[in-house]
Amino acid sequence: MLYGTGDQKYRVDLGGGRHYDTTYEGVIPNLERRWKETDSDFMRRDIERFMRERDCYACRVARS
Repeated sequence: MLYGTGDQKYRVDLGGGRHYDTTYEGVIPNLERRWKETDSDFMRRDIERFMRERDCYACRVARS
């Protein structure tokens, strides 16, 4: 959910025997992409609400 499916595709059934295969970008890649692509300071600040830098307790290395 957070990082998406990468290259792995999954099937979405539309009903009536119709379907399509697709990938899922993921929440974190989507926010990072939108932050990089926007020219709006408002949108950047809005997305930054979800971005925090914290230490990883498992490996003790700073992660963002």
